[in-house]
Amino acid sequence: MMNTKNNLIFSIYVTGQNFRRQYRNDNQKYYTQFKDRLKANKIDYASACEDTEFILMENDDRFLKWRSKLQMHPFLDHFDIVNLYKFYLLEVFAPMYENVLFMDFDMVWTNSFVDVFKHYDFSDGIVIRELMFPQCSLADVVHVNADQHREHWTDHLKSWLSYEVLDEKGVTVNRLNDMHYYNTSFIGGTEKHIKQLNYFGDIDLELSMLSSMYKKEDVSKYLYFSDTGEDKIGYDNETIFTIKAIESGVNIQPMSKDFSSFTHVYRKKRFGDYL
Repeated sequence: MMNTKNNLIFSIYVTGQNFRRQYRNDNQKYYTQFKDRLKANKIDYASACEDTEFILMENDDRFLKWRSKLQMHPFLDHFDIVNLYKFYLLEVFAPMYENVLFMDFDMVWTNSFVDVFKHYDFSDGIVIRELMFPQCSLADVVHVNADQHREHWTDHLKSWLSYEVLDEKGVTVNRLNDMHYYNTSFIGGTEKHIKQLNYFGDIDLELSMLSSMYKKEDVSKYLYFSDTGEDKIGYDNETIFTIKAIESGVNIQPMSKDFSSFTHVYRKKRFGDYL
């Protein structure tokens, strides 16, 4: 693949697989229905940015090989495999461009234009959305947040799992401060910082640790929906990213609230309202 620009934005569109959670199967029809408009929206944004191109990665031979490789972990959902794929692609594309940005396919440019590659200096660290959560027990994460219907409570759960894995790996974390959590719907960086992150170093170990954690009685009872038996977060790429970010010490540039060029229409049936 020959690139002609210094900056790359890419998304992933892979459908046709059964997800473990039904709402994700339901959402696929909206991605398919609005595929052309979602793609065109990102092409328009990339074209407005200086020296930037957009690539949509689909269900090609590269992805099929990737999926086959991860099938050694039978507990991984198709959703998990696709979301881990974006980090593989970040590692593939980073040496080919000065700056690389991934965004979820259902991120839509809806607001005023801001060139992300000018708004942030990617050479200063990974650009990503960051949330902070208070330290608390797993029971409090689930019960307090869920009972009060707080936004992002499952993200708090992912953060808790990340810190548990870090503890088991012997990585020193400050349990007096709030816990970090990173949303990977929008993530960018340079080759230097993507390499430092080393996302796939120890990935098999971390997946196995998460699998074991799911089987612990005092943990597993909080990780499944009682009415459907579905797990709440799966083997989430954001859980692993949080582990890697803290373990590697890579510099993070939290996306500021004033960068509001995009709307995430995930799990909303009103795609047509945004496109």
